[in-house]
Amino acid sequence: MHDIEYRHSDDFRSLDGQTTPSASTLARIFKNARFDTRFYTETQTFQAPGAKAGPARFVISAALEPPADAAGDFDRWYRDEHIAVLSRAPGCVRSRRYELVHGTVLNEFERSVPEIPRYLALHEFEGQVLPWKELQESAETAWAKRVMGGLAKSEVGWYVLKRVYAEEEWGSVGAGS
Repeated sequence: MHDIEYRHSDDFRSLDGQTTPSASTLARIFKNARFDTRFYTETQTFQAPGAKAGPARFVISAALEPPADAAGDFDRWYRDEHIAVLSRAPGCVRSRRYELVHGTVLNEFERSVPEIPRYLALHEFEGQVLPWKELQESAETAWAKRVMGGLAKSEVGWYVLKRVYAEEEWGSVGAGS
């Protein structure tokens, strides 16, 4: 969005997912918002022994693109070392890895194919704080430095769970029409 405050506008707030918006409302929204859509296929799941089911308190999202000639080494590093190191961190719940299938951006009615990192990992943790020390250590091994040092692209963020919506609040989200 050009102006993040647009999300508080009547137009934007009127999108409830149940009511068909008017053409003029859609035009104003598409003029003011950028839609980044990505489709992934799951490639690996690690569940910590004894970890709870359901959403975790923290999620680290790491979308990474190794150099083309290092993709195999990158995958081996993730499977053989990185997940194992993260699994020993306090509060580790699960890690899931994905590979990009397709992505598009719709910005002011213009569709484009953005340069998106090919791999996505979601690492979930419980506890009062993220285990920053252990996370840092996971990036300091010789193998991690070799693999991560040559990244072509990266998008990394961390998120805190604020609310879990009860299933009855979902309405028909995701249901076929």
